[in-house]
Amino acid sequence: MINRTSLIAVLLFIYSLAGYAQNATPSRDVEAQKAERRARIIDAILRDAGELRLPENRAFIAAKLGAVMWKTDPERATAQFKNAIADLMAAQDAAESNKNPNTQNYDLLTSQSLRPSVLNMIATADAEFALNSMYRSRPTVIQKALAQNSSNAKISNASANFPQLAQQEINLEQRLIRLIAEQKPERSIAFLKENIRKHLSGETLEMLKKVWSKDPAAGNELANDVVDRLISKSFTRANNQVNYDLINLANSLLAEYLRERSPEEKYIVFAESGMRSLAGKVISIYLEQGVAMGYIPLEQLEPIVKRFSPGSYDQLKKLAASTRGARFGGVQIDESYTKLMSGNPTADILIAEAKKFPLETRGSIYSNAANKLSDAGQYERAVALLNENFEGDALEHAISGLNWYHANYLINRGEYDAAETMIMQFNESNRISGLISLATSIYNKDPEANRARANGILQRIRTFLPDRPETNNEFSQLIQLINAMTSVEPNEAFRNFEPVVDQINQLTEAWAVVASFQGGNIRQGEYLLTGGLNFGIYVDQSTFNTLAQKDFDRTIRLIDGLQRREMRILIYSSLLDSGF
Repeated sequence: MINRTSLIAVLLFIYSLAGYAQNATPSRDVEAQKAERRARIIDAILRDAGELRLPENRAFIAAKLGAVMWKTDPERATAQFKNAIADLMAAQDAAESNKNPNTQNYDLLTSQSLRPSVLNMIATADAEFALNSMYRSRPTVIQKALAQNSSNAKISNASANFPQLAQQEINLEQRLIRLIAEQKPERSIAFLKENIRKHLSGETLEMLKKVWSKDPAAGNELANDVVDRLISKSFTRANNQVNYDLINLANSLLAEYLRERSPEEKYIVFAESGMRSLAGKVISIYLEQGVAMGYIPLEQLEPIVKRFSPGSYDQLKKLAASTRGARFGGVQIDESYTKLMSGNPTADILIAEAKKFPLETRGSIYSNAANKLSDAGQYERAVALLNENFEGDALEHAISGLNWYHANYLINRGEYDAAETMIMQFNESNRISGLISLATSIYNKDPEANRARANGILQRIRTFLPDRPETNNEFSQLIQLINAMTSVEPNEAFRNFEPVVDQINQLTEAWAVVASFQGGNIRQGEYLLTGGLNFGIYVDQSTFNTLAQKDFDRTIRLIDGLQRREMRILIYSSLLDSGF
């Protein structure tokens, strides 16, 4: 006979199992719903992909789908990968057969975008298949670039670019090899050793680290061999162009050598003599070619120079200053300006120092001083400072920048009424952007308490825009507004987006005609998927991702209403990327 205590224990156990079942069911339901939605998206993509005319588009989307399917259905994913490579090679063969002065198909002939994208997507799942496919799919120009010997090569239109094309192919090969080592560790050592000895690329250091992690002695030996090979190579190519790939690798190796470490850390051991020689080579190339290169990374070079060649630092510093102007639109940014701004000076110090600088630099100093006055709650004084030192368009631009800064200052302090009053004084374009920023900030502060106010501001913004946008700017503003609505009030986002679908269809069809006539991102009447959502208008893919989280079925209907299958495919692909 069961006593009272035992009966209670049994009942508690039964209740706990029931509770577990209740807690587990929602999780299973969520996973089942996610799988069902994902299957619907994949089916929609496959439906549209089957209608694509261009083999390059079919290759791109097949590789993407294969990467998505790999974990749950590797057999089906492999079939997609095989289709992708077959279509890629068909596209390249067609480009090779139809070369003419007006349609060179540069990307397909020289492996600039599509082929690396396809191979890299495949490699995330099956790097070995990607590597074998890389060898099979090499265009003729790439084969010539890899085989070229500058002493006996025949002259061709592409020969000047051969070294760069060859290096890009080597970089791609080594990236795939590194991924194989990650996916199949049992093969990594021999495979990596062979390819490190074969080529140098931006992947070399990471490959060395993998070898060293398995076999420190072999890793050290290979690392120092790489250093010796870099020292023996020229950092300029036959056409006198700087070989940035080798320079960047040398810098990475030196940075790794000089990196601060904890006493217990184990690491690759480089020979001091080799690193000293390599540092000298790197410093020399910047001293000789820095001006022509237009950039000297002084911060990156500083520890290298101070360790191995302190006497070169002042010369490099002067060269870096002389090249900096070209990097900032021709405005010379001298060391005294950098020193002033890095010290977090007060507004009064900036005002006092400004007149010591040329006009081009002085404007930035006064604007920074005005912002600091704004932070101190002295907005009127900031306006007076700008009026005193600017005029014409420069004054209008400076005041506009200050107003944006001060509005954000008020928003951050929670002074929403004052911020809204200021934003309403902006010009029309800035006013809409400012109010959207205000509504988003108010909502994010406390979604439940502030939803109504944020939605009220967004509804007010909608009255500033026509029912049907008449310009690209108005259309962009409407999409920006809908993006904000998706979080605050999704129903309003759908209500405002759905009428725009017809206009999107008209505009994308019109742009297809114009782009085809002008030789744009379209071929045989079909947009190239590698160009992204470049359909003559900008539609933010993240809008659909957010809407789908709120109402999946309604979002699917919205996407299916888009006329261009290329656009539907890219948006559906974005949903997969976002986790659906």
